[in-house]
Amino acid sequence: MATFTRGICPSIQRNLIDFINTQGTNIKRTQVGYLQAITSPVNTAGTQQIPIDLGDGKIHSVRLKYSQRGTEADITSTKITDCTTTIEKVPFQQDIDVDQYIATAGIKFTEAEMKKLCEPQTTWMAEVVMNEMDALARTLNKRLITLQSVNFGTFNGGATSKNVQLLDSTNKSAPVYFGESTILEDFSYLDTTSKPLVIGAGYLSHYVRQVGIGCCNSLGQDIGQAGNLDFFHDRFVGTILGNANAFIGLVPGYIQLLTYNEYAGSYSKENDVFSHGTIVDPFTGIRYDMKWHYNDCNDTYFLQIGLNYDLHFLPNDAFAYGDELNGVNFSLKYIATNS
Repeated sequence: MATFTRGICPSIQRNLIDFINTQGTNIKRTQVGYLQAITSPVNTAGTQQIPIDLGDGKIHSVRLKYSQRGTEADITSTKITDCTTTIEKVPFQQDIDVDQYIATAGIKFTEAEMKKLCEPQTTWMAEVVMNEMDALARTLNKRLITLQSVNFGTFNGGATSKNVQLLDSTNKSAPVYFGESTILEDFSYLDTTSKPLVIGAGYLSHYVRQVGIGCCNSLGQDIGQAGNLDFFHDRFVGTILGNANAFIGLVPGYIQLLTYNEYAGSYSKENDVFSHGTIVDPFTGIRYDMKWHYNDCNDTYFLQIGLNYDLHFLPNDAFAYGDELNGVNFSLKYIATNS
């Protein structure tokens, strides 16, 4: 290990990756399906966050620009001969403040205790960091599901929730294929051809296993889906949505996790007694800020890992009044049933 904190972050990052690759028995990660769904390549493909720099060295917001699609009210059977304008289209813009924060409490490492270890100090530190990252991801996942719970859009037609039968209680809980077909039809009525992301547990989880839809491995990661739905297991969804069999349906690309790092670029600093940088959770792919400080008076290290974040949903005015998709934000609430 280099003198005090110098070089400590790269060493710990390498050890984190080793832990994930070897899946050590002392490292157990929680499946956080909602967080993994919205940060998956399927959901983030083609999206770009544009930070707004106010000239004070801090990133406060992300700017979104969009326009409304036309409605049938824009269409006429009359030929205009005097170039009279009856419709004016204007661009829409929304600045989203990334103003929520999550972090570990301060973690202390003492050299006196680390000297008792057989493994290198950075190996022990990486193990602690990995375990704290699990708590971070689990807490962040619950916060995001809570935000989702009050930001569901409507189905085409205006419904805010729908029951869908996925199992047959009269036939040993056999799968009901019409349930999946109903979900796919719902998403078709949202004018999308994307494979839906579905997140939850309970009856949904039993259904996807029985029909052979690719599920999650022991780390909760998407291993490539075999069916018409991309499933992410999340046992917290039902609890937060108030029904053990509630699940979330998303059209990929419309719900985005917005983040920024305070200790990136010119704000990444390091000397012999402190380090301000970033570290990637190899399980979720999220890049956290990481602050280290070494106190040479009592031979201890201080560590905190944190993230500035927010969850972005499609704006309420994304579709014009009169558009059949008015009220739709491409996130749907379902309750799976067995009868």
